Amino acid sequence: MSIWEILKILFWIAVVSGLVFYFTKSVKRLLQVATGLALYETLNLGYDFLLWPVIQNKYEVVGVVWLTIGAMLINFVLLKWYRKKGIDWLGITVVDDIIFKSGVAHQAFKHADGIRRFFLAFPAFAMWVAEKAIRNKIVSFLVLSTVTDSFVATAFYMHQKNGQKDVVFKKEDYFFFALSTMFNCFGWTIFNWLVMIPAVKNVWQTFIH
Repeated sequence: MSIWEILKILFWIAVVSGLVFYFTKSVKRLLQVATGLALYETLNLGYDFLLWPVIQNKYEVVGVVWLTIGAMLINFVLLKWYRKKGIDWLGITVVDDIIFKSGVAHQAFKHADGIRRFFLAFPAFAMWVAEKAIRNKIVSFLVLSTVTDSFVATAFYMHQKNGQKDVVFKKEDYFFFALSTMFNCFGWTIFNWLVMIPAVKNVWQTFIH
């Protein structure tokens, strides 16, 4: 794990927390999301950057299978607990504000004229793109399953369907979760084989031997 990975995680936490504060103007929500994401990312660091490359390097395919099962179990427990508690420390509910603001920006642009219409064009377009990306299930699946994991991707998916209330999981929810887990773990396995494990071996041979 490099300093760049840590910086990317801190940047991610800052962006999500900042968006939540921008739309809610609530210090409580800011601290709630920042703390929740920090603890969650700490868990991810231990599993993804310490345990995963070691097990994968030592046990190869068998190790990857068990790591994937472990990730699925951990993420499912987190998902059930997150949905049951109904406390949005992931900052997912900010998408509702973005969609609302997109409608407001579109209406403001539609009824503006002259120079005001010119200055409202980019914000309206940016909010429109954000709304389309949020509403598109394929885009949200690919992005969240790649840059986060199945816990976040499924929590987002279920929020889009049901809001933050606790609901009984349906077959399509389990399927979405399993598919997201497999997609994410496959990508992380490839990344480890091509980048992480060779990098660690190179550092070991250079500085230890």
